[in-house]
Amino acid sequence: MTDSRFDNVVPLERLIRLAVGGVLIAVIFSPAVTAYWLALLAVYPVITAIMAWDPLYALMDRANLQIPFKKEMEVQVSV
Repeated sequence: MTDSRFDNVVPLERLIRLAVGGVLIAVIFSPAVTAYWLALLAVYPVITAIMAWDPLYALMDRANLQIPFKKEMEVQVSV
């Protein structure tokens, strides 16, 4: 695996990216589809899932998909 300091794609998202890329690749081999440009679209999610790092997320300074509002949901009770 890669070093966790550089991972910015969580495991669930990696699985989704692999599934989407796999579906796009499978569609390419369908005899009814002549849109081979789908292969170019399939490359990005598959490569980012394998690397567990997304360059677009890095540009947006997005570390991972943790829930940012979790602390806001905590209720503070004063007695």
